[in-house]
Amino acid sequence: MSARIRYFREELARQPDKIQYLLENSQLPGPRANLELMQALVMAGDAQLLDRCLALDRGAAADGNHPEDFVVFCGIAGLGTIADPDQPEILAKLRSFASDHRWRIREGIAIALQAWGRKDYDAMFQCISAWLEGNPYELRAVVAALCEPDLLDDERSASQTIGILDRITAKYPQIYKDRINGWDVLEKGLSYGWSVAVVASPVLGKAKMDFWLTQADERIHRIMMANLKKKRLTVLDESWVNSHLNK
Repeated sequence: MSARIRYFREELARQPDKIQYLLENSQLPGPRANLELMQALVMAGDAQLLDRCLALDRGAAADGNHPEDFVVFCGIAGLGTIADPDQPEILAKLRSFASDHRWRIREGIAIALQAWGRKDYDAMFQCISAWLEGNPYELRAVVAALCEPDLLDDERSASQTIGILDRITAKYPQIYKDRINGWDVLEKGLSYGWSVAVVASPVLGKAKMDFWLTQADERIHRIMMANLKKKRLTVLDESWVNSHLNK
């Protein structure tokens, strides 16, 4: 835990009005929200406080760069600490916010799912597997949640994630062709997610990327090339990367 997160944990615990403290220390409007304060709140695991945070949501009327949006972001990120398959209302909140028009709120979903995965990976994986029939925003949330290095620390989780990426990638050409809302967000997720998963399972991952690089679809090729340009893949196998980049 960083010194800054520790500081905010201590400060937050002392506040009689925690919501007001979050509003005053959000760093919004601005380019970077107070992520250390968000982490401090998430680590508290206070379900009642999370509900109070979410109660500030203004939905479509919000622009994503307001102190109130930061408080909602904190509440969403914290859902991962209390997520449970036996509490469908929490799972419904996670899925509904995955399609929010505010990028910061969508990032909160990724943070929540990753936190849940660290606590109970199998439960998180089972939950979001149902999102594979969802919209591009939901598919992007799946990619962002699973393509996190510390969640890919064994061959089973790595191979499962590659399997999921494979399925989503297969769907992408039609999503792009139909310009389904959120296609660009999904493309950005796939454009880095593969590289993270390949590092976790090089043999399977490189074989899958080799396959997709032989396909004629221009957008798929663009996604795979974007992954090949990530430094993590060059560190993993520079000759393999160059064999594709230099074609």
